[in-house]
Amino acid sequence: FPSHDRVEVTVDKPNSIYATVSGYEEFRHGDSVSFTIDARQPVYMYVFSVHAKGVDLIYPIDYNKDYIVQGKFKFPEQYPDPNNQFTLRAWLPNGQDVANEKLVFVFSKAKLEFTRENIRKEHVEELVKTIPVYSRRVVYKNFSVYR
Repeated sequence: FPSHDRVEVTVDKPNSIYATVSGYEEFRHGDSVSFTIDARQPVYMYVFSVHAKGVDLIYPIDYNKDYIVQGKFKFPEQYPDPNNQFTLRAWLPNGQDVANEKLVFVFSKAKLEFTRENIRKEHVEELVKTIPVYSRRVVYKNFSVYR
């Protein structure tokens, strides 16, 4: 090969997602539960509640709509769709004095495809693994509820 032929390759470093979730870690039975979200770029946000009986998708409520979040806001008080406001409450079953709860916040550059019905903890873990590392941010928020 002639010495004057050369190939240059430029690799762009993918931008990772910057998103944080902050809030209290202890609540009393009946308290309103909220968290401050700070997403510095537009991303899809999904919130799963992981509990003893399984997993519930609590955001978005209307799975058929694409909600992209950005900026700093209170969740769920400043829910991106003003027509679908809701409140999260810390509740304990009768006879129970304490519960340890977990919310999983998944931020993604792409809309996630999954079946909402009968989702289990294993499904959430597998779903997260299918998203490239630079295209996702997962935040686990553990909190306790006391009577």
